[in-house]
Amino acid sequence: MKIALHHYSLRSRGCLNAKSARRAFDGVLIRVGEKDFGYGCIHPWQELGDEPLDEQIEKLKVGEMTPLIREALVCAKIDADARKEGRNLFDGLQVPLSHATLPMVGDVIDNAVRCGFDRVKLKVGRDWEEESVLIASQMQRYPDLKWRFDFNHTCSIEEVDAFLKPLQLEKIDFIEDAENSCGVTQALDREDQRVIEEYEVLVVKPARQNAWDAFTQVQAAEKKAMVTSYMDHPLGQSYAAYVAGKLLQEFPDVILPCGLITHGLFEQDAFTKMLGVPSPSFRPARGTGLGFDELLEDLAWKIVI
Repeated sequence: MKIALHHYSLRSRGCLNAKSARRAFDGVLIRVGEKDFGYGCIHPWQELGDEPLDEQIEKLKVGEMTPLIREALVCAKIDADARKEGRNLFDGLQVPLSHATLPMVGDVIDNAVRCGFDRVKLKVGRDWEEESVLIASQMQRYPDLKWRFDFNHTCSIEEVDAFLKPLQLEKIDFIEDAENSCGVTQALDREDQRVIEEYEVLVVKPARQNAWDAFTQVQAAEKKAMVTSYMDHPLGQSYAAYVAGKLLQEFPDVILPCGLITHGLFEQDAFTKMLGVPSPSFRPARGTGLGFDELLEDLAWKIVI
């Protein structure tokens, strides 16, 4: 199996994680095969416990698996099979609608509503007191909007309760990576069977876990789940959207509106342009497999295996 890499760097429009202020995000695209290529994405988030990119690459070279490497290779195999057959993976596939994933900057709520989103997900916890005041005013301004909040384990129960107190709780879908005593639905993005029993919603990320195994466990526990991208390269984002579409077919009563529209979080490039203006509906790139054919062919690739 021959594998080549292309290094990329994404630059965010705002802070994407309450645990970090960094704006540059590096990863690699992988190209697997000698003729009928398939592509995948390895995009570590050290803030969330992933090993650094250089360590991921070294492990890939010697055939050692990490969750990101494992799933990138799965992605590349699915992509290669479709490219060999000359078909786009999204042909005839219904992808679930998504919330808008937003940083806490500027007029992002106004823009999301204008683009047709009926729910938004905000990364909160950097300054929860200020954020709570701002969100309370936006709830008044947009009475039909639904809200999701991701705390990334940055706040205590007392702080989360104080954050929620001035808000209209009936408009909140769930809060993620935080506990509260206000009765708001809690979600968690971990692959642990124990947490499926303790939380009402599981956030599933195909970039680092077997989504079918996770959904099977969620269904057995009579809970709900949603699929999100890993805030990674548009190719990785497209794979998450493909997986979400297949899961919608197999688990229609389990899956919730997803978080697949993340390319707008980053400064625009040729790949993000192919996904179009962010909207609740995922619009795949043209081409075979996951798309982006011409762009992928034109990249500089370095063979590592």
